[in-house]
Amino acid sequence: MEEGYLLEECLTFCSRYMDDVETKFNKQDRIYDDDGDDDISSTDCLPIFGIRGRAFGKENPRLLSTKEWEEIHYYVLNNCEEVQPFIDEYNRDATNATGMVSSRKRKFIQWFRDQVTTLSKRKHPSATNNLISLAQGPDRAVVSVNGYMVNGSMYRTKDSERERETQNNGVVVKGESGASNLEYYGLLQEIIEVQYIGRNRVILFKCDWWDVHTQGQGIITDSFEFVSVNTSKVLANDPYILASQAQQVFYVDDVVKPNWKVVVKTTPRNSYDVPELNE
Repeated sequence: MEEGYLLEECLTFCSRYMDDVETKFNKQDRIYDDDGDDDISSTDCLPIFGIRGRAFGKENPRLLSTKEWEEIHYYVLNNCEEVQPFIDEYNRDATNATGMVSSRKRKFIQWFRDQVTTLSKRKHPSATNNLISLAQGPDRAVVSVNGYMVNGSMYRTKDSERERETQNNGVVVKGESGASNLEYYGLLQEIIEVQYIGRNRVILFKCDWWDVHTQGQGIITDSFEFVSVNTSKVLANDPYILASQAQQVFYVDDVVKPNWKVVVKTTPRNSYDVPELNE
């Protein structure tokens, strides 16, 4: 025991001077979400194009349907801060807010493209290359991958985990502003990388969401603050989120109620919840 302890101390001392040799002190974490992408370094780059995370696993190229393209493009626009002034202007016109949801999405996408095109022709400073790229929409050819590392967690699609004992497909995302206490729980269905003009990219998670709006039937919070969701109650709309918006959860089967799962929240490895102290 003494010899083993002395040997470990000596190796530890020596390893601190070996910068070019991988040791337990400098080796890369198993879960790291920096892909080393330097393609987004331009000064006018929109934050929506700032890729966070790293893809892994098999790549499957495919084409988006018209409905998928509209849903993805509309969601990206609504989650880009630079587009918000255009959304506010569009919503002030009451005539634009009528019609079916799909029709409204299609109208706004076209309206936004026309607005940016007009600003570009006038040489307006707000019409940057990246805003023009965003207005044109993504390419219909996308890449679907099986796994993604982001926010300190590893995610896999639910289909890729059918033969695995591990569970990395549970996702939770915060509700929109005004519903800060609302959280949506679901399973990761697909990881999609969409391409824009100028080598700009956006990573999205397509998820199956459970109904969290119906207390008692879709979601329950017990006296111990444990949350349970009914897996037979599924929400049909808005399946997409940005990969950077996702947080990971795990689900445990409820042994009393069939079709119900208990939500288990976790903290990513090497991430600590340190309270802030007032000065």
